[in-house]
Amino acid sequence: INRGENGAGIAEVLEHTVFDYVMGDFHAQLKEKLDGVYGSGCQDRIEVKRSDPNFAEQWWSVAMSPLRRGDEVVGVLFLCRNVTDMQNVRQEQERSINDLKQKFWRETSAHDRAREILIEEIAVRREAEKSLRASEERYRVLVENARNAIFSVNYEGVFVFLNPIAAQSLGG
Repeated sequence: INRGENGAGIAEVLEHTVFDYVMGDFHAQLKEKLDGVYGSGCQDRIEVKRSDPNFAEQWWSVAMSPLRRGDEVVGVLFLCRNVTDMQNVRQEQERSINDLKQKFWRETSAHDRAREILIEEIAVRREAEKSLRASEERYRVLVENARNAIFSVNYEGVFVFLNPIAAQSLGG
């Protein structure tokens, strides 16, 4: 055990467990990894949060290597590295990704809703055009078969529309 950031040496650390230096949330994960190294004889690693209340939040990357006597694993060597800055960057990256995802889904939802509204409006317009065409056809039949002259002129007095009776009475 080398001197840690808090100046603790061998005497201060002996009689403690590795779990005394790790936040409780990580005990089960660390125990599982430790059991795995003893069981498989293979290296493993984990990132844990330091539990010392005298320090600001710290994250440690712990590499665990088996120590063997013959074929038997008799101990595990812990190599710890402070990765607080890297963990903070990861957390900031994760927050940014989540913000982008939320923005994407909000915008996608807004675009989807706008598209749905546009589709509905197009359907309504098509139905109105269909109804208008049917109405125009009925109007044309009525006007063309009317017994009276029916015509329409613009502001300059130019004929815009004449039914057959109006055209005949005007000499056309």
